[in-house]
This record gives sequence, structure tokens and C-alpha cells, in this order.
Amino acid sequence: MRVSTGMIFDAGVASINRQTASLLNVQQQVASGRRILRPSDDPVAAARALEVTQASDVVAQFKRNQDVATSALGLEEVQLASVGDVLGRVRELAVQAGNTNLSSTSRKGIATELRARFDQLLGIANATDGNGQHIFSGYMGAVTPFGGSVDDILAGNEIVYQGDDGQRTLQVSPSRFIEVSDSGGDVFKRIRNGNGYFVTDYAAGNAGTGVMASGSVTDPAAWNAAATKNVSVEFTVAAGVTTYDLIDTASSASLLAGGPRVFQSGQPILLGDPPAFSLGASVTINGKPASGDRFYHRTQYHAERVRHPRQLDRGVGGPDRNPRRRRQVHQ
Repeated sequence: MRVSTGMIFDAGVASINRQTASLLNVQQQVASGRRILRPSDDPVAAARALEVTQASDVVAQFKRNQDVATSALGLEEVQLASVGDVLGRVRELAVQAGNTNLSSTSRKGIATELRARFDQLLGIANATDGNGQHIFSGYMGAVTPFGGSVDDILAGNEIVYQGDDGQRTLQVSPSRFIEVSDSGGDVFKRIRNGNGYFVTDYAAGNAGTGVMASGSVTDPAAWNAAATKNVSVEFTVAAGVTTYDLIDTASSASLLAGGPRVFQSGQPILLGDPPAFSLGASVTINGKPASGDRFYHRTQYHAERVRHPRQLDRGVGGPDRNPRRRRQVHQ
């Protein structure tokens, strides 16, 4: 085969072009800091790099969500702390209003401050975040959760919660969601008394010195699954021995298959008779109950927080409120 001078020159030019392209590619890699400039450079490595990039973006999004969640929960905590301050002041005013020697002018002064505290509490309940979304309206962030004034409420109207019971959530990891809000219904209206599950009380005719503590729930799952939750503890004293029985307040039937048990002051009384049944809760009674004394507990919601200042205002605000009525409001 004949090799001409032109072919030699063309081969040299082609080699120079290849070397130039290779140099340019290396320069681009150095400038960008990446070995793969296009998927065709290394399809397998390019696919893996894309997966890593996507995973990094997801982690960055989770970090942003965590920051947003921290901010939202911090804002709610500040609002709830303000609620505690308001209720603390209302409690002080309630104690002050219990003084039967207060003059009409003093009572009116307390009523005026109670109205202001009510408005302050209502403002906290209707607080918004930096995006204009109401904190305590559930999913309905654009809806003002509570409305009304003191005068409207004193006229007989109730405060109506206009949001829903939803809790907004943010995903902060591949498998974890965090609630970043609470509904106004849970925070300001459905407030449980006692230990959060039940309240304890005693019969008016009790003659002994027994006192029941608030009790505790050690197994929430058992408590929630129990068909019978309203149970009374009834005492009998015979021959110097004090025994107790658990009674279903709905049917008046004993819940202890083995009969009454010996009472020891200060020792927890299990609300149940394992393995037959258990409420997953216990109560403690101190002192010496008399025969026939009865203590009981029941599930119960407390009154709404946003109503308390209004009720106190009604009790102490008028000049015709007598001392007996003021003591009832204070209690």
C-alpha cells in the first residue's frame, strides 16, 4: 500500500486532535472537581453518583424539616408558657376574690383585670406563626380557632372552637414523623383533671381519716382497653381489721373474685384482679378509713381553660355578689 505525504500529515493532525481533546477533558475534570462530566464517561459510576446526590438532597430536606419542627414547637412552647402565666395570675385573683372583706370597688377592679386576662388568653389561643397560620386550629391554619368577647359570653353564649382536631406533622427521617402542632380543642377545651386519666374523690359521708391520692396509670394500653373504668374502693372494719373491696359503680358488683382484701395505709391498691382483669392503674389511700367509707375514681374532663376568667368575672364583677357566692367561685 502506498503511503503518501498527505496521509502522514492527516494521521499527525488526528493524533494532535485526540491529544487536545484528552487534554481539554482533563482540564474540565480539574476545573469541576469531578471525574465524571457526562453519563457516557462512566454509566455505572454516574448512576451511583446520582443516587448519592439524591440521598444527600433528602438528608438536607430532613434537616430543614427538623429546623422547622424545632421552630414550630418552640413557638408553641412559648405560647403555652404564656397561658401558664395568665392562669397563674387568674389563680392569684381568685384567691384575692375569696376575701369576704373586699369592697365593691375592689371587686370591680378584680373583674376588670379578669376581663383583660380573658382577652389575653383568647389572643394566645388565636396566635399565629410567621406564615400567618393559626397555631391551635389543627389542620385549618387559615381559620381563627376561637371567637367571642367577655360581654357576649356573659350574655350566655359559649366559646366555640372552629378548628379541627388534626395535628400537623413533618417527616424528619425516613421512618419518623413529628407532630408540630396541637389542636385548640385539646389544649384549651378538653383538659383532663386528676392524673390525666381519671380523677379521685370520696363519698360525702366518709367518717374515717382516709385520704386518696391522685393515683397513677402504669399500663395505658390496659387502661384504654378496659370495659369498666369507674371503680369505687369500699371499706369494712371488723374485729380491728380493715379490708377493702373494688366495686363496679355501674353494676354495684364486686370486682375481686377472692373477696375483700386487707388494707394497709400508704400501700398502692391495684385497680384490678389479675389475671381476670386489670385497669393498669393503682391508687394510694393514707390514713384510717372507717367502715362504710367509700372512695372512687372516674374519667372526667375539666372545664375549658378559656372559660375560667369569664366564670370568675361573673362571680366577682357585680356589686350584688354576696360573700357566699364569692366563696363558691373561689372554690
